Amino acid sequence: MDILKIVNDKVSGMLEAGAVETLIAEAIENTITKEIKGAFSGYEFRRDIEQKLKTEIDEMLKSISFESYRGVMINQMTTIVEEMQGEKFAELARCEFESIFGKTEPLKLSKLFEMVREDYKDDDGASYDEYFTLAINDKREEGKYLHGWIHIYFDEDDEKSFYSCANEIALSINSNGDGEIKRLKIDGVEYSKKQFSFGYLSDWEKALVNAYFTKTPLIVDVTDDGYVDKSKFDEC
Repeated sequence: MDILKIVNDKVSGMLEAGAVETLIAEAIENTITKEIKGAFSGYEFRRDIEQKLKTEIDEMLKSISFESYRGVMINQMTTIVEEMQGEKFAELARCEFESIFGKTEPLKLSKLFEMVREDYKDDDGASYDEYFTLAINDKREEGKYLHGWIHIYFDEDDEKSFYSCANEIALSINSNGDGEIKRLKIDGVEYSKKQFSFGYLSDWEKALVNAYFTKTPLIVDVTDDGYVDKSKFDEC
């Protein structure tokens, strides 16, 4: 048996078929891939890439219009509802989404309390509690302008303590006297802690959620709960 001839014939056949070139190319590719993975898997490389991405994304987010994002969000939620419940229900859902997330005009505190009273009052005048709880804690400081914080606590039940109220609003007041909601709790749900309730929302609840998410100003035209009608029934 001529082993040398067999080997030479096999090598010649592989060369003619391009098999040797293929094996060399695969070996080179595997070697390069291994070296790249090794070089790029280090902590410093990952840290540099992560920092670069963070910088680029932060700059990108600054240029994004929240108005546009809000529209995309409403459309996406409506699409999901339509897929699950059908077109008719989706249109009703869109109206609700827009009332919560759509941009609105600034809201006066006096108007907010009127809406709260309308929701809390007993239409037949036979409410167990005659009044609802409302406490306005004005912590603004004197200076060239009144500035600082106003904390508002309210509850459907009568004579609740501040911190046991189901609803709370913390307003940061600017030099114009307008407030921006920094902390919001409605019916025990703390929206400022990334919680959300997709259950039924009354008009005043939707107005507050909208003002919080869209950063719509609350006009501080009432700073003393003594000037607010807290009765839960209309006088005959």
